[in-house]
Amino acid sequence: MEAGDEALEMVVDSKDLQQQSKALDKLTDHVEDRQLDSSRVQTVPFYPYFT
Repeated sequence: MEAGDEALEMVVDSKDLQQQSKALDKLTDHVEDRQLDSSRVQTVPFYPYFT
């Protein structure tokens, strides 16, 4: 393998890692949003006769 091929492979790996990182960030943001929504539901008092 030549140095140019190795550098190209590193660039491709870097782009893959960036895409995976972005996907993971989106997923963790989504999970955090769901957890916040869930905690809001648990902390909101329920008044069945309050209209």
